[in-house]
Amino acid sequence: MFYLICWGLVAVLMGLWSLAAWGLHDGLRWAASQAGGLGDLAPQLRVPEWLGPWLPLPPELLTRWLQDLAPVLAQWLEALGPVGGGALTAVAWTLWAAGALLILLLGLGLHLALLLWRRWSRQSPAVLAGR
Repeated sequence: MFYLICWGLVAVLMGLWSLAAWGLHDGLRWAASQAGGLGDLAPQLRVPEWLGPWLPLPPELLTRWLQDLAPVLAQWLEALGPVGGGALTAVAWTLWAAGALLILLLGLGLHLALLLWRRWSRQSPAVLAGR
């Protein structure tokens, strides 16, 4: 039963990691295709006031930071051009593969820990008392 829970957790983490990588990749591809208009949106970027209590910095400071960063990001995305889209895809999925490997190694580590725990718990009390 514990093995099922262990690998079920790994499957859920893998799904969340894949969804995050896919969403970030598509978001960056969309931003790259809209790079020309991103600089025009800079004055309209605002951090919502309701988000303020959960942020480590004041919303006004983050809003100014976003407005200052938008033109730099727009120039960077325009410089990438169509070639950058392919590089962006390669980087995104390479990072996904590295994260997926770490998640699988976590699952393997949990599996081995459960295996050792079961072996240890099966030993007789006399053997444990003699240690």
